[in-house]
Amino acid sequence: MNDQTLALPFEATSVSEITENASPFFKLDALGPMIIGTDGTIQRISNWHELSPDEQTKTFRLICSRNNKRIEALKREEETKEE
Repeated sequence: MNDQTLALPFEATSVSEITENASPFFKLDALGPMIIGTDGTIQRISNWHELSPDEQTKTFRLICSRNNKRIEALKREEETKEE
């Protein structure tokens, strides 16, 4: 087993809390938003730092909306399994 601590790829220059569609998100500007997959896995955009500020803004809004829908679908799926 390797005890080496892995570092983040970028130093986060700022952390901000954002509310989008009544859901709070924490944004690490250098890393970009996390994408929630339909199966609940989490990924990030590997080229976030290469996007222009306008592209980042548009992408962030799209991802927030999609993440909210996926989270709700996963919650409904979990509730259905419990019944």
